[in-house]
Amino acid sequence: MKMLVSVRSVEEALLAAEAGVDFIDLKEPGQGALGGLPFDTIAAVVAALRERGGGHVISATIGDVP
Repeated sequence: MKMLVSVRSVEEALLAAEAGVDFIDLKEPGQGALGGLPFDTIAAVVAALRERGGGHVISATIGDVP
């Protein structure tokens, strides 16, 4: 079985990676079902995950259409 976890920060992403999840989804649920994160946060999360290795699949939403 594969597991997807949605995260909104570097700290959450690293916890998810350490827990062994397969897919890490970047989003801000407080901004709606497809709430997007700021680009600098996305870049920081991706960099932190890539630095630690593990080959996780990373996805990100672009936000809800206004």
